[in-house]
Amino acid sequence: MVESNEALYREFANARPGHRLVAVEPAALPVTVVNATVLAQERKPLPAVEEFTLRCVLAGRRSISAVADMLGLEVTIVESAVVSLAAAGALHYDSSAHRIAITPSGTAIAREHGSVRPVERSFKTPFDRMTWAVADYGQEDLLKKGAAKEEGRILLPATQTRKVVVDDIDVRYLNRVLADTAGARDAMEILRVLRVQYSTYLYMKCSLLVFQSDSGDLEFGMIVDGKPSSAHDIALVKAGGPGEI
Repeated sequence: MVESNEALYREFANARPGHRLVAVEPAALPVTVVNATVLAQERKPLPAVEEFTLRCVLAGRRSISAVADMLGLEVTIVESAVVSLAAAGALHYDSSAHRIAITPSGTAIAREHGSVRPVERSFKTPFDRMTWAVADYGQEDLLKKGAAKEEGRILLPATQTRKVVVDDIDVRYLNRVLADTAGARDAMEILRVLRVQYSTYLYMKCSLLVFQSDSGDLEFGMIVDGKPSSAHDIALVKAGGPGEI
């Protein structure tokens, strides 16, 4: 999403103390669309403590203390899980005898969770070469280098020139992106990135704010995906600026 220059002028005219906004330039930052092969499993709504509590009861443990000993957890943690599972109808707890029994529903849930096995999945995701991180950029804002030049955009520099490797991919961020994405992948949780291959080198549309002080010094700000981005501002400073504008 690239906002109009007029809107950006209004919003950021006084954003930098001691500087005035003198230009808003169309720009583009380098992106590699990578094909990531990951180890993933189906995401289940049951918390891990509750899942393993069910498995312990299914395996024959009949008291909270026995489950806690088996899992190596505090009794209070297991108590909380038992209360939640009992409220959901997965367990029956006899408070007078301090005994736990699993219900048919709980048995089905425990077996369903026990049947989940990690599988390999592959999907494409943009990787921002300025911030050197996975990014959730829309396809409509990505374009080829030639198209970016034709639109008169300033091509901004990459932070690094090396290839993206497995360790560069943040699994936690990928899971957050997938959780917000419609489709079958919503039910998957990524455990680990196995391989990274390259798909396409593209550019992400953005806007470059040019600020000037009374002494003539220039500072730059970036609007990426419709929002100011301090991470890109820092990356641009480290790169020595955008070059000629």
